[in-house]
Amino acid sequence: MNSEFLFELLRKDSRLSFETLKFQSDAHLLFFLILSSRAKEEVALEISNKLICKYKSLDAILNSSLKSLEEDIKKIGFYKIKAKYIIEASKLVIKDYNSKIPEKFEELIKIPGIGRKNAMKFLSLVKNENFHLLLDSHFIRVIKRIGYYNSDYKHLEKEIKQSLKDCSLTYFSNLITNLGKQICHKFNPKCSRCCVAKICQFNLKKR
Repeated sequence: MNSEFLFELLRKDSRLSFETLKFQSDAHLLFFLILSSRAKEEVALEISNKLICKYKSLDAILNSSLKSLEEDIKKIGFYKIKAKYIIEASKLVIKDYNSKIPEKFEELIKIPGIGRKNAMKFLSLVKNENFHLLLDSHFIRVIKRIGYYNSDYKHLEKEIKQSLKDCSLTYFSNLITNLGKQICHKFNPKCSRCCVAKICQFNLKKR
């Protein structure tokens, strides 16, 4: 599969456009990143907005109780473990990084609740770095269905980089993810409305 050709098809579909997320502070962004794991981004954003209104800083989180924090975020999946991550992450960022989220990938992945994907998302949002593939469940599902997939994410990234410029990788990722959210659903994908249906192996097999 030619990534460059796929990218062009995606860019032409205005339905897949996305807004850049904005956050009030490092604390706000940290809450969002932890909450967004295995959850809908819009739900994570809604709850993180409420959290930052109640807890203005990471220090405020530490002055609260785990039970109270669990109650604040119980609308989101895995809320108990995420509440623990928020407290543990707050402690680490305050102690080791003077209350400011570090801006190096190697340091970001050490923060509880911040894995590889969220570390790259942070760098794309804060440092405007666009050379990261953001591999979430939507991206994996869509790219696999299209027929351009390798289970080893490092090999997948290498393959795609051979066709796309580094500065386009994050944009490409976001377009693929939005296609998964809006059209290429896990169940009953809307193939007739898909901008890449003519090259999609999943759609061809259905015929």
